[in-house]
Amino acid sequence: MHCQVCLLLLLVAEIQGFTTSIRSAAGLDALETSVFETLSSSLILKVREETDDPLSCVWLDEENPKFLTGLARYTTNDNVKHINVWMGPSYDCPHLIWSAWAEEGKETFAIDVDYVVRGPTPIGSDPQMFEKYYSSGTNDFDGIEYAPIESIARKVLVSPIRTARSALTLPQLTEITKIFSSRWLEFVSAADVVPGRSRGAMNNRDDKQRQFFYKHLANSYSEEVGRLASGPLAEAYVGGGS
Repeated sequence: MHCQVCLLLLLVAEIQGFTTSIRSAAGLDALETSVFETLSSSLILKVREETDDPLSCVWLDEENPKFLTGLARYTTNDNVKHINVWMGPSYDCPHLIWSAWAEEGKETFAIDVDYVVRGPTPIGSDPQMFEKYYSSGTNDFDGIEYAPIESIARKVLVSPIRTARSALTLPQLTEITKIFSSRWLEFVSAADVVPGRSRGAMNNRDDKQRQFFYKHLANSYSEEVGRLASGPLAEAYVGGGS
């Protein structure tokens, strides 16, 4: 009888954990879809490349190219949701990198979101740029700040405002996500035009950033994941991670 009770308790615990995982996954899926639809409708995007092998990934361009190199939306095999928006060289505005996931067996979530610094000016040397994009603090957000990034290729892209939190409720995850995504759209709408003579240099730096991002994903997952998530091969003022 004692063994039967133990087995029953274990079964109940497994069912509860499975149910929790389903609820968490559904909440995360809804948030990721909301963020993607907001960005897609605001920027008027169209699908350029889509695949389900080896991961679910879609690369989108603007219907009328203006701001972006493109947007990558993908889910890696560790069930992390990613949306990366890579700016083109015509407008001076940070890239947006967002990742979020449900913590296994819990009803909590984690997030890693950042505005990637662009251009030839070192961070901090231009007070106007720093004030505009990186002066808003992130220490007031709830959750637990987790360990720093280990990948050197990924560290190259980290800004002072990167926010990495775990042990978040879904409302807390949603709040951080909406703050970063809505603020980034405001940055885009007010972005300064890059002078024509400076766009080549801006594009070269953007290429290098996406190449580092490709290396990070290739080392963490696979080369194909890196290729799909960092964009198409080099084109005029586009560049490619692979």
